Amino acid sequence: LFEESKGLFEESMDNTFNRHYLHLMGQKSKFLSKTGNHERALEEAEKTLNYLQKNTGRYHRLFIQHMLNIAEIHLQREDMQTAWKKATQTLAMIEQQTEMATTVEERMQAERYKPLAILVRNKASFKREENPDTLVMLNLLKEMQYADSLLNYRRIMFPQKENINALIDENREFYEWMQFITVQLYIATGNRKYLNSLLDLKEQSIYNSIRLEFFRRNDMAFHSVPDSIIRQENDLLVLASTA
Repeated sequence: LFEESKGLFEESMDNTFNRHYLHLMGQKSKFLSKTGNHERALEEAEKTLNYLQKNTGRYHRLFIQHMLNIAEIHLQREDMQTAWKKATQTLAMIEQQTEMATTVEERMQAERYKPLAILVRNKASFKREENPDTLVMLNLLKEMQYADSLLNYRRIMFPQKENINALIDENREFYEWMQFITVQLYIATGNRKYLNSLLDLKEQSIYNSIRLEFFRRNDMAFHSVPDSIIRQENDLLVLASTA
């Protein structure tokens, strides 16, 4: 039924698609990939990407988003070399888009998918190594820490609860992987600094979960949280990130 509706919709739109339809196609390809239908997922994702390249250009944010989607599909089908390559290409596009930005807001929008692209490349780099040594894992952790600094900066620049909640929701997997790399380094070296880092990450993960649940419940019970509380939380986050 979905395929029949999709065909009729595409015909009625004369193959001119809006961002909502493109988002739906992105979600469909992700679902197909997660359920093991990787080839079909790639077919759908590449069709969307080709449409975007033809109609928006390679440096449009939607194109970058769907390029990252293809990298994630290759990661899920365990083609680590292609996943690494696609994620690296995505990062190069993000860098060029960032250079073209003329305002802080444009720069922040350009870098929105940078942490997730780093995550995909980081995972592919780790998994394509048969036995990643300490140096490899240390470089991977440094890359993740850099991406984490981008997320913290975004949190500080856009402290509104809607932005914070979206950031937390989008990057759950990011923090899980960062914890994994930290654990591997602790196992490999026995250095307690990695254990301390892991505890910090766990605390941050618990805080994020509580905050997200609080605002979900709060939206049901209250109209809004006072701006003074949001500012106070923002100040505490700044102190925590520089501690």
